[in-house]
Amino acid sequence: MNVLIPRVGKNDVQVVWKPIRKEDHIIYQYKCGSTDKMMILKNKAPTWNSALNAYVLNFFGRVTMPSVKNFQLVNPENGIIQ
Repeated sequence: MNVLIPRVGKNDVQVVWKPIRKEDHIIYQYKCGSTDKMMILKNKAPTWNSALNAYVLNFFGRVTMPSVKNFQLVNPENGIIQ
């Protein structure tokens, strides 16, 4: 899964995205390779836990019930969980 959001610019001001034409939409810009005004987050792949015989993600205590709907978004540029 990829998530596209406007990038935070200088002085912590979020880039405003107001598409008027088809070419202005964030998905169109992403497909054309123009990603300088957006942040691209990807879902973190789980790791295999042989003791549990299952794939797992570490949620650092934030998740109390296991679910296939739980996911984490990471910035592939630095690997930080968002």
